[in-house]
Amino acid sequence: METQVTPLWVSHRGFRQEAVENTIASFDAARALGFSALETDLRLTKDRHLVLCHDVSFERLGGPKKAVHHMTRKELESLSLNQQNRVLFFDTFMARYKDCRWIFDTKPEEGEQTIRYFHEYLRQHNCHKTVIKKAWFLLWHKSHEKLLLDLLPEAVILEGERSCWR
Repeated sequence: METQVTPLWVSHRGFRQEAVENTIASFDAARALGFSALETDLRLTKDRHLVLCHDVSFERLGGPKKAVHHMTRKELESLSLNQQNRVLFFDTFMARYKDCRWIFDTKPEEGEQTIRYFHEYLRQHNCHKTVIKKAWFLLWHKSHEKLLLDLLPEAVILEGERSCWR
């Protein structure tokens, strides 16, 4: 008996040709094109909120140069990025795209704190099982992989730094 494998189409930071990356507009555009998996980047704010941002700051997207981990959620909520887009937070992302698979890329700067808070968030919101079932993780340091697996032993971690750079 032959099994047919259907490819998983993953949108990297949303459909960036149509909208600013890691925003509702970019992810909505990706979903409209039929993407069933969304990759995004996680960072932690100064007041411990998870925000979707690839770079250390939002400068490239029309925001300030100030590092995300030095800003509060309230400061980030007040930002207007290029094309009138708003910063997207993890809680909103999870609720809005609950029908998708996810890949969470935890950025190395402040990575340990981000992973620890991510685990705490899952525990506080009782969504550990949902996230483990739907998400894969991309981490840039072996120590971050170890930490994530210590906190979430069932987590699926994609290839590490060396493979990503190939």
